[in-house]
Amino acid sequence: MDFQAEPLENGLRRGGVDSSESAFFSWLGVTMYLTRDAVDAVFRTIAAFPPSSEVVFTFASRRDATELSSDLAERAAELGEPWLSYFDPPELEALLRRLGFSRVSFLTRDEAATRYFNGRSDGLPVPRRVSIGRAIV
Repeated sequence: MDFQAEPLENGLRRGGVDSSESAFFSWLGVTMYLTRDAVDAVFRTIAAFPPSSEVVFTFASRRDATELSSDLAERAAELGEPWLSYFDPPELEALLRRLGFSRVSFLTRDEAATRYFNGRSDGLPVPRRVSIGRAIV
């Protein structure tokens, strides 16, 4: 779905997701392509799910804008997909807590590899150039 053009609730409803039950959201490789308003709206929707719902997401930090990911961001922009949002972890944690998440953590690459990428059959690699966050309602 296009998170910029449609509320997440609509897509979830269409997919038959029961918002009265806890859910796990994997939102990898998306936030940097959306406006801050669209990112906030998605997090707000997830935060409205029952306790123990969780989201794992990647994001570009402001540090990435000038260091590690600048060439990746430039390549994406050349392909018509500019990076629109960058977050600093403290700022992002404050936003998530304001929205109602009870726990927020930022994973090291090794922690993410162990927890979320080990044993995957699809070969999805651990992100190298973006940060990884985890938030629990």
